[in-house]
Amino acid sequence: MAFGKMGARGGFGSAGVLGGLRALYPVLGVLTSPPTATWKGNGTTAITSPVTYNQLSGVWRYLNATATHASGYYQVTPSTAEGFIADTETASDEVDLRFLRFNSSINVFVNRQPISASGFTTDAAGSADLLQLRFAGTPLEGTVKRIRVYGRNVLFAGMYISTGKTAAIPTNNRPVYAIEGDSYTADTGAGAPGLAYYRYCFEALGYDVVMDGVGSTGYLTAAGATAAETRMTNRIGVLPYAPDRIGILLGLNDAGGNMTTLATNHAATVAAANTAHPGVPVDTWGPWTPQGETANLALVKNALIASAAANNSAYFNIADIINSGNKATYGLASEAPNYVHPNADGHIFLGGQMAILGRAAGIMV
Repeated sequence: MAFGKMGARGGFGSAGVLGGLRALYPVLGVLTSPPTATWKGNGTTAITSPVTYNQLSGVWRYLNATATHASGYYQVTPSTAEGFIADTETASDEVDLRFLRFNSSINVFVNRQPISASGFTTDAAGSADLLQLRFAGTPLEGTVKRIRVYGRNVLFAGMYISTGKTAAIPTNNRPVYAIEGDSYTADTGAGAPGLAYYRYCFEALGYDVVMDGVGSTGYLTAAGATAAETRMTNRIGVLPYAPDRIGILLGLNDAGGNMTTLATNHAATVAAANTAHPGVPVDTWGPWTPQGETANLALVKNALIASAAANNSAYFNIADIINSGNKATYGLASEAPNYVHPNADGHIFLGGQMAILGRAAGIMV
């Protein structure tokens, strides 16, 4: 799927300017002629005399903070459940990406397009795995390719490529939008890792996205590693590339709680972002809306509107994008009748509608 600007009735157009606004950047669907992708469980490459790049070779642009696991492989810190993102560029038509089986969910993007609509998963065996990519016979054969590894619970150890080929950190990079969110941001309901709402919103606005998504969390999450303020300091605050913009996307899980405490914690989270990344704009989105705006979600929304205004944070109202009228279309069927999370189409729809708001507010690159 590709989309450009939104038309007046919500349909996606292709180019030009609507209402004085620039067209959205295209967000492309699954690669039409993807490389052949094969899992090779014993971890031994079939490339003759391969060039080896490990996770420390300096050819990777890591968008998350990384740490060395006891196995020697790289993982996201502080939690292996967070999204892992690493980019490289190479003209090799043989690429063997190296992983350790760790109950991982992985997808690969080539030139910003996913090679699979469903991604790849591993068990927890702890043995070496290779994801073999072969570009021979595809339109990308012989070209320089931007390869992005994205996933969760990833233990990563670099790659093998063809003899005589090289790899390097990509240089044509977009600004970074960092998100602190809940299960929506953790890809729940999306078709594959990396295909959640944030791709269809913030990539359409011209950003690379780095996400910190922890399910069942909010501004009222008890003090600890997953408290909103702590996450902003210890996760968003230590990213290897300072974000150009920060978004907080919480609130659904706070419905029915104490709004005074919510406002206090929201203010503290914005302050933590300002301390970690001085001068970087902080956006407040929410709350999430699985069934339209309930009375309790309206209280959350109103508390966030007031707190955002008081703390120099732009507020984006997404209170009725997915609602009682369209939840059966855009919600996970397995969660009927409440449809707490969007399905794959719901993530696309939600992200596209959010992108319109972002473009209108001037946050598009």
